[in-house]
Amino acid sequence: VLISKTKIEGEEALRRLVIALNALAAIFIIQKDYYQAALLYNEALALAEEHSEDFRLDPLLNIHIHHNLAEIFPLAQNFALILPSKGKQFSGTSAVNTTKKHFIVKVDHDQVKRHKISSFDDANSTVASAELSNVASSLSENDLNDRECDDLSASSVKYLIAECEDSKQKYLSVFSSKLAAAQQEFQSSYTQVCKAYHDSGTNQTTFWWLEALHYAEQNKDFSTELIRKIEEALSGNSNNSKSSRIPARFRSISSLKYQIQTNLDQLEASRKVLLDRLLEIDQTMEKPKDEDIERVEYF
Repeated sequence: VLISKTKIEGEEALRRLVIALNALAAIFIIQKDYYQAALLYNEALALAEEHSEDFRLDPLLNIHIHHNLAEIFPLAQNFALILPSKGKQFSGTSAVNTTKKHFIVKVDHDQVKRHKISSFDDANSTVASAELSNVASSLSENDLNDRECDDLSASSVKYLIAECEDSKQKYLSVFSSKLAAAQQEFQSSYTQVCKAYHDSGTNQTTFWWLEALHYAEQNKDFSTELIRKIEEALSGNSNNSKSSRIPARFRSISSLKYQIQTNLDQLEASRKVLLDRLLEIDQTMEKPKDEDIERVEYF
């Protein structure tokens, strides 16, 4: 019990610390200090990795960190992303630097031309050629470094996005399985109800209660007794003023027929609206509507 309690307290402490780091990072993002924000997100990832064997970080926090860090990573200059050691190879390095070092070398072409016109000795000509060769080599080297930095930066963003998507799928997997089970159960129930409703509609050309009331209407004493028993049954089961007014709506078999038919029509209309809405929800389970999502938040 003590170990379990301590573990819960440790996870709560880790969660609060990561939330605090995320809040500070958000402040730096508002201030457009993306480097400091990236450092804080990186620190949060390092803490989660360091304590991953003992404490579990909230999946939503993990998604939050990776998503935001992927967005600001290209904007954070002089920032090195330390990737957690999860057995994944990442461009052969564990640190990625996004700084681009551009070396601009000015070449005095007029001076080189004057050297040639003045017929300097071969040694000076050799030196000038060597300088031009060094400049070209330096520029090529720097261009190669820039391309490597761009590739590593793009790979870093891809890595963060992949981690974010992986965490998202793991988090949603439980809910997706429950949703699939509910969808399958709904389809089975809907099929059974539709079949039963179809069978009842094809096997009966008329409503049984209409026939029963028609026969009761032929005998005045029987119809009077039937209405009295219906009134007693409704009055005995009435729990509100609305139910108590129902017996007063009919005084004959004809009015009873009308009352039953009216309520059945209302029931059928409500049933159709309900089924249409359920089918609409069933078809939009993978991509729910915004109004459905907002409605769920209040339950």
